[in-house]
Amino acid sequence: MSQNKTKREFNPFILLIIIPFQLLFDYLVLHFTLELELHGNPDAHGHPTGLMTATMFIFMSVITLVVIILTLFSIIIIYMVRNKRMKAMVNQLVRYRMVFTGRVQGVGFRYTANNAANQHHLTGYVKNEYDGSVTVEVQGAEEAIYLFIKSLANDRYIGIDDMQKQQIPIEADERGFIVQY
Repeated sequence: MSQNKTKREFNPFILLIIIPFQLLFDYLVLHFTLELELHGNPDAHGHPTGLMTATMFIFMSVITLVVIILTLFSIIIIYMVRNKRMKAMVNQLVRYRMVFTGRVQGVGFRYTANNAANQHHLTGYVKNEYDGSVTVEVQGAEEAIYLFIKSLANDRYIGIDDMQKQQIPIEADERGFIVQY
């Protein structure tokens, strides 16, 4: 039995949620520190410590602003790279409509096709036809589709006499492989 593993990628936009909380935390810490320093005793040299705290507040504000700018810049770069990678992946995708004839119905063809498609991360569907053939539309990387066909051909119960294969336009929004009835 195979296990479906879902790979989760880091979503950089989560940082947009974290940044306001970080700013609020920085503000509260500096505000309370400033209040304590202004109402506290002068430092060892007799200088009012509130001046040092105000300088520290400005310094921390500048650092926080730099962190925000770098974070936003990083998010933009990550988004651009991810978008470029997704476009490259879509350009590598192919989709085929295949019609299989032979001993292909009543032998677990659709079950085998579904498992093989999921194993090779392909999308599409498999469907029995009234004439005894099986139609498969499969989408993914060319090599994965080759391995998909090979796994169907190597099944001991399935007997493929003929396969007609036609390349068709991809369906960008398709998310899985299903068995149609």
